[in-house]
Amino acid sequence: MKYIVKQDELKVRNYAPREMNAQRAAESADMGLEEANRRFNEELQRYQNGEMDKNEMSHLGNPNGVMRMFLPDLPIVMRQRIVNKGSNIKHDVDVSALQDMPAYISYPIFVFKKNHDTVGILTDIKDRNGRNTFVAFDLATAIQNGDKYLEVNNVTTVHGRRIANIVRPILENDTLRWVNKEKALNWFSSASPYVQQEITNQELSTAANIVKNFENPTESGDLLYRDGEDATLGLADRYRKRVTSKAGEVAEAYQDSMRSVRILQEEIEKETGRPIADFDLHFKGAFCL
Repeated sequence: MKYIVKQDELKVRNYAPREMNAQRAAESADMGLEEANRRFNEELQRYQNGEMDKNEMSHLGNPNGVMRMFLPDLPIVMRQRIVNKGSNIKHDVDVSALQDMPAYISYPIFVFKKNHDTVGILTDIKDRNGRNTFVAFDLATAIQNGDKYLEVNNVTTVHGRRIANIVRPILENDTLRWVNKEKALNWFSSASPYVQQEITNQELSTAANIVKNFENPTESGDLLYRDGEDATLGLADRYRKRVTSKAGEVAEAYQDSMRSVRILQEEIEKETGRPIADFDLHFKGAFCL
């Protein structure tokens, strides 16, 4: 209790002013993104050099920037077969263009979400044909890594996106969830010379007007690593949702038998804004691991 009182006196940790916490969170996020870029770029170079074991994957860190609103707080990974497919087999994204990919995915042009389990984004990465690159994620999915199962945000595709395949979802299926308006309007302008090959000028103009008037979801200082649906759920519902997910069941069955208790601890800390260690001993003993 003494150190909690001291925190309040010094205005640090959970007792710091909100603007100070926000600044520190931003600084911490920047450091995390820098480290994620460094690690990913090293792994990408090893992939290009043929030095990766066949089952190794690339790591893009945890969600940063805009993606904190749409991806759960889990590592983002990309398997070698996705890179190979995007660059050699089916699509035209040069491997070297993926450098600093953690930063590119953190600040996309558009974010689309057609169901609870997947998110797609259009990035500033360009393919060999000059198209912006689309990246899709499976959220909170269990993948096997050796003899373990990991719960991750899994990159499922990296490919240059045709103009029509961005414009028509904006017009037709209500999947647009977030947009960087400055980047998006520049994208519409750059798409104009090629529009007649894929869609009409009227479709492009209508989509641009939708984007101009689009209202992005608000990210408060406390809203981290939650999508719009999770942000409205209470503690009990968020806990139940995470524990009963398919990925969660696999991970607990094969890897971590105490996973559900850990999730409860995380959700209590998220709900209260305080670490479990701050609670009274009779309560803390039930949940601290």
